[in-house]
Amino acid sequence: MILIEEKDDRFYIAESTQPEAGRGLFAARDIKEGEDLEVIGVAVDRGSPADVCTSYADAYKFAADYSDSFTRHIIPMGYAGIVNHANDEAEQNVEIKYVLKGGKTICVYRFLKDVVKGEEVLGDYGEAWRGLADWSRRMNDSADADEEREWSSFLSLGLYNLDRLSRPGGEDA
Repeated sequence: MILIEEKDDRFYIAESTQPEAGRGLFAARDIKEGEDLEVIGVAVDRGSPADVCTSYADAYKFAADYSDSFTRHIIPMGYAGIVNHANDEAEQNVEIKYVLKGGKTICVYRFLKDVVKGEEVLGDYGEAWRGLADWSRRMNDSADADEEREWSSFLSLGLYNLDRLSRPGGEDA
């Protein structure tokens, strides 16, 4: 077994500022533009049994290098896996970069601007994610409108008169 620990004291986890995002990553201190948050985790070869067995994490996997034909995924096991997508482009304060460290290419979130203590760290999951998020919002808005129409239709039937339903035989006394 391999123990992976996240020891970066610059961050903490709390409820996200992004709607329906769950938990998010926040700055525990001021962070300067150009600083990096390394994506730590486990690398698996694309299409390998390990990749297939970790399909539950597919939505969170990172490309292990920057190319159209990358051969490995990183399954994040540290703070980078908690960075949420910025719903507003102006909120984005990190981007994914691939940098050399110790002779190896590593994946990092690079800070695009200064972030103040308490601010959420937000990235851009890419065009495919934006399209999915837009579609989901449209579907939710449509579902809400449909539910409202269905509820109004139900109420118009007058079946909600509990007084009638509470009397023996359902008849008016």
